[in-house]
Amino acid sequence: MSSMNPTWQAFPKNDAKGIVSIDFLVVPTVRFKILCVLLILSLERRHILHFTLTEHPTAPGTAQQVAEAFPWDTAP
Repeated sequence: MSSMNPTWQAFPKNDAKGIVSIDFLVVPTVRFKILCVLLILSLERRHILHFTLTEHPTAPGTAQQVAEAFPWDTAP
């Protein structure tokens, strides 16, 4: 590999500021209900940017939560 090509190990170090992780988690409750957790994490600082709980996730609701997580064009 040429010295001009960055390695995959350098990629997270150089670009972590602009990377987030968005995931849905399924959580069963004590009363056997199923809750869905939308979790948005920042890779740069490894902290939670936004989370929400719902019993009935929808595409428009998820899009609204992502928009609320990054107000005023602050998305990476």
